Amino acid sequence: TFSEVFIETSRGLSKRLKAVTLVAQIYEGSEWSYQLMSSGKVVDQYINIPDYFEPASDGDLKKYRGRPELLAKYFPGVKESDVSKYLVRWTEDFIGANDGKKAYRGDAARYGDAWQMLDLFEKLGFCHPVDKRGRPTGTIFR
Repeated sequence: TFSEVFIETSRGLSKRLKAVTLVAQIYEGSEWSYQLMSSGKVVDQYINIPDYFEPASDGDLKKYRGRPELLAKYFPGVKESDVSKYLVRWTEDFIGANDGKKAYRGDAARYGDAWQMLDLFEKLGFCHPVDKRGRPTGTIFR
């Protein structure tokens, strides 16, 4: 699938460059996930709704929980407390109890909105490639 190509590309780059890579996706505007790799090995992964497609086993819940201490380890200047509120499991009960709430003050997206992933990425030091007016940021090559 399309996402498998991105994952394998990220894994290959990480292995070849002996570097850290992060690959992420949003599915149907509600499910979002990432895989963090170091030297070609998955060191952390997160899925906000691990049972989106089928019931998740206890092993899956543990595997896809996301580990803020690893994000803090691999992204300089990031503290666990800066990112831990993003790495929660979105159940119906959780969304109901947090309706309209954001993980952190200053975030753009609320719980229940998969674009919350961009708020996390901003905390990790990434910038969104498009500004609020829809214009590309950075250098464009044509």
